[in-house]
Amino acid sequence: CKEVCDPKFQYDSSNCTGDKVLTGNSCGGKFEKCIEPLQYLYSDRTLSAEIIPGKSVIGIAVDPENRLAVAIDYIMTTGWGGYGIDIPTLENTPSSGAGVYVRGERDSYLIRDGKANTAKILAYGRSNGISYPAAEAAYNYQPGSCSSSSWCGRGNWYLPSNWQVFPYFDNRATIHLMLKAINKMPDDWWYTRRDFYTVTSNEINAKESGFIYINTGGMAHGGKNLTEPDNLQTLVLPYITY
Repeated sequence: CKEVCDPKFQYDSSNCTGDKVLTGNSCGGKFEKCIEPLQYLYSDRTLSAEIIPGKSVIGIAVDPENRLAVAIDYIMTTGWGGYGIDIPTLENTPSSGAGVYVRGERDSYLIRDGKANTAKILAYGRSNGISYPAAEAAYNYQPGSCSSSSWCGRGNWYLPSNWQVFPYFDNRATIHLMLKAINKMPDDWWYTRRDFYTVTSNEINAKESGFIYINTGGMAHGGKNLTEPDNLQTLVLPYITY
């Protein structure tokens, strides 16, 4: 029988032309979205798919629709922090959503605002004398080409939510190539460490936070006190809204 598709699946090569690319879920040979290719984010807040001489790349726009960009650097941390404490102002993310990454499941993940999450984490930490290394690292990140008073200076970056990291994994092969083109491709974990993961600003409960496996894109949750045992290392991928 013929596959019946929702009207949202409307794009194919006939109406998605030029530099635009087909993305999202598909049905009957048609896709949900037709978007511009990934672009570099520059310190002057402009975007381009090209490497422009004399300008400084500070990120990659992984989600143009929501104006989200990931930094071209990553930061090693000593864990999420606050083990045993459930931050009262930070709504918990159900752990039932954890498991193998599935592209179409993004909309099922709530508590999406990583910047708001980060602010709540840091505010609670300051008020109670508790260190939250992952959120602090993201908040304090500042590219060398951004001044402290600029839109991309310290305080404007944040620890992303699970929902905000989804498009990163949708496009990670392209991101690898873009990082390599500007000599920012890390050589210590992308292909050599199976269990390298990035933490998110989602809180599961008093003892667990959200994290996502870098290499496989697996959605999961782990102890807030995890640091660097054996082959497991923690990193932060700072995000910014441009």
